[in-house]
Amino acid sequence: AKKNKIVECFGINKKGTGGCVVTQRQIDLARLAFVGKYKKSVPLTCAGHNKCGAPDHLAWMAKAGKEECFKAGGFVFEKIDKKLVVVTK
Repeated sequence: AKKNKIVECFGINKKGTGGCVVTQRQIDLARLAFVGKYKKSVPLTCAGHNKCGAPDHLAWMAKAGKEECFKAGGFVFEKIDKKLVVVTK
């Protein structure tokens, strides 16, 4: 059986619960994919630095696989053809 991999699940964070490192590129892609969300997001370098929860600030929480992330209403970033993209299902 294929084991689930821990993933960075974005968009489900609550105030002060985000994981480390959110890049400006991730913020830009999330804003394009989810118009009207993540308006107050800034790049983060340490866990728990997000001042608010989603949809205002983009951050991630560890989940035990993509399916668990998607069930929680989150999304992941993946590199497809050398481009970073938002994956929602």
